Amino acid sequence: MRTVFAILLCVLAMSRDQVSALRQIAAWTAQSATPGLPSTTQTPPRPSPSGSVQKAAPSTPATAALRCIQNALGGTKEFAALSSVRLIGNTKPRATTRPRPYATRIEIGMVFPDRFKLQTVQTDAPPGLQSLSASVGFNGRVLLANPRVPDVAVPKVMPKARQEFVRQMLMRLPRELAGVRLSQRVVRDAGQERLAIDAFSPALVATLLADVQTCMPIALQYTKVSMAEGSDTYRVDLSEYRRFGGIRFPTLLRTVKNGEAWEDEYDVNVEVNASFDDRYFRQ
Repeated sequence: MRTVFAILLCVLAMSRDQVSALRQIAAWTAQSATPGLPSTTQTPPRPSPSGSVQKAAPSTPATAALRCIQNALGGTKEFAALSSVRLIGNTKPRATTRPRPYATRIEIGMVFPDRFKLQTVQTDAPPGLQSLSASVGFNGRVLLANPRVPDVAVPKVMPKARQEFVRQMLMRLPRELAGVRLSQRVVRDAGQERLAIDAFSPALVATLLADVQTCMPIALQYTKVSMAEGSDTYRVDLSEYRRFGGIRFPTLLRTVKNGEAWEDEYDVNVEVNASFDDRYFRQ
């Protein structure tokens, strides 16, 4: 009940749309604490490995949570007017043991609803060695990948590209996505109640955690599976929000892998409703 009371106090300083969304969340939170009803406050589940389907318990559609988060980030009208975005940043390794990530320049281009490309170029290559570069994404049903993927492997790689798109969207522009089911709940995270949005496509791709009072996104949690390293869990903490084109974006994304420091991403520029030439989303 303390959380519900705090939410109602926060309502006084918020927009009408956000107030409406928070009231729904508050009512839902209060209902979970009502005697005779099972509590919906849970520890966030570990996302399922790629390729395995996790059956979800009865869940609440994330309509209210998305509206509240979008208003916290700038407004539902600003989100509705968004057609594309380009993000540019740099990553810095934090892992102290090998294997560890490279320092990279990162660029993400998205044109809604079905074009996405994430590119990385190594910036810490030793003298005399060529910098490594890679990209992954899609243009509709066409996979974009560098190094190029053999045709026989495309059916396995395309779902991973779409999962990466879902994760990037949840961290930066939480919204409804085609082919993705979003549900909301209240969970406990490090002893604090959080608003959680789970993304299923069809397995659990990721969970976005937000402040239950302000609806500001705090972190993203997910699991990746690779043949070389097996199953790894990630948490990306989101902070240092800045406004670009009327929408607030996190500019520091701090990643922890399997409970250990992994890397920091610093986004230096975000272009809202960006223009892309015809070559950008070609293989």
